[in-house]
This record gives sequence, structure tokens and C-alpha cells, in this order.
Amino acid sequence: MATAVRKPSPGTDRPRILSYMGPKTSSMRLQKIQRSQAVRKTGTVTKKPAMKRTLNQVRTGPDMTRSSITSDRPRALVTGGAVRVGRAIALALGRAGFDVAIAYHRSAGDARALVRRLAALGAQAAAFRADLADPAAARRLVARAARALGGLDVLVNNAARFERTPFLGATPAAYDRHLDLNLRGAFFCSQAAARVMRRHGGHIVNIGDAGAGRAWPGYVPYTLSKAGIPALTRGLAAALRPRGIAVNCVAPGAVLRPPGFPLARWKRLTRGRVVRVEEVAAAVVYFATCPPAVTGRVRRVE
Repeated sequence: MATAVRKPSPGTDRPRILSYMGPKTSSMRLQKIQRSQAVRKTGTVTKKPAMKRTLNQVRTGPDMTRSSITSDRPRALVTGGAVRVGRAIALALGRAGFDVAIAYHRSAGDARALVRRLAALGAQAAAFRADLADPAAARRLVARAARALGGLDVLVNNAARFERTPFLGATPAAYDRHLDLNLRGAFFCSQAAARVMRRHGGHIVNIGDAGAGRAWPGYVPYTLSKAGIPALTRGLAAALRPRGIAVNCVAPGAVLRPPGFPLARWKRLTRGRVVRVEEVAAAVVYFATCPPAVTGRVRRVE
């Protein structure tokens, strides 16, 4: 005769699942009930071994602990790379084993000299003239640099304008000159570079300014444009992280006195502490070679 037994779960008044045993019980069902009874008696059960898997059968995500650059000579584009801080960055990348393309606007002679210097270091080098205030020019620049170097692994957004623009006398044209190059140019160069890097990953390094958060009444458009660089960096880092593209920012303090900047005021501003261009370049090289997990960072170099 078939029997049905309800047993309360330990510590509760609710019955356990009904266990049915009778002449019509299937063999598989009977084995399952017997195993359940064995567990209740001994507290253990012997299971069949799980399917063995080798490590290469386990699907894993991208390695975020090492640089995504895999080529023997990684390839970098440095905007505003012909003079001053940009030149130091380009040379540091060349010494670190990069092939380097530089973008310039008016410094054609300096750009040609730097290409020769990079070639002497063993790097493949190229220079391109571009007005990066124009988004179309930014896209063309990245495409030309990638063709010349055989690809692109690193973009350094260094090109910037720095002009005195007293607030009451600032014109729309002066305002636009700063925002169009310093912020919009970095945005559209990054967009074009990300489209090139999206299959293999890469690095974007934005050059900010440690003083952008301070009140400079004679340079409001400039500080406004540079204050946007950390926000751009964090936004791009979040957008491009799934593609293995790290985006970081180097924000130097006072490095080189700008042309026309009064010497006496420069000394008051720096208070005897001037950042060396080599320090800025070293921070850029770090972010150009860091693991993809290191992203969205702003490193002040003061």
C-alpha cells in the first residue's frame, strides 16, 4: 500500500516536501528518495564527480592588470608636440620605445627638427600641421597619424592656447579660441582616437593645469577650458573602459613661463618652485603604459 509521510522542517512548523513511495514509484524517483534518506541519516551524500575543465576552457574577461599595448614599438600621437612641454613629452615617449607623430599649428621648423631628433633615437616619427579648433581637422589628424605609424596606441592631448583675456574686455572670439582648442579639440581628438583603438585598446592622456581651479581674473576663458579637462577625463574613462582604453590626466603646475608673461609676476606666482618638463613627461609616459584598470585619474605635478 502506498504511503505518504510529511515531516516538519527542523526549526519550523512547515512540512517538508511530500515523499511518496509505492508500487508505481519509478526507479529514478526511488533512487532520489533513498539518497535523501541517506542524507538525513548521515548528513553527507556522495555525488558524481563534476566535469573536469582545464583553465583554457574557462572564459575570462580582458586582463585589466597590464597595458593593452602589444606591439613591439607602440605608437603615440602628441598634439602641440613641437615645442615646450609637448616637445619634452614626445622625446620622453621616443626614449621609452614609442614611434611618435606630433601635431603642430605654426611651429613647422621646430616640428621638422623634432622629427629628426626622434629618428636619431630610433623612433619612426612624423609631423602634421592641424588646426585642432576644427573638429574635422582633429579627425583628419588622427587618421593621418595612424596611417603613418601603422596604427595608434596612445593619444596625448597637449595642444592648448594661453592668452590674457581680462573679463570686461573679453570678446566672443577670444572666448571661443580657448574653448575650441583647449577643450573641444581634446574631445574630438579623443573621439577619433578611440575609434582607431576600439579593437585593441589604448591610452589617452589629457594635459590639464593644476592652477585651473584657482581664481585668475585675467585668464577666465583659459581656466574655464582647463577646468573642464578633469571632467572630460572622468567621462571618457567611464565611456571607454569597456573597450580597454584608459583615459587619465596630468595636471602640471607652473612649468615654463609663457611668452609675454611678466617675469616679476611669474616669480610671485611660482614662489621659486617651477616644475621641470621632465617631471611632466615622466607622468605622461606612466599613463601611456599603465594597465587599463588605471583610468579616470588626475595626477597633479607641482
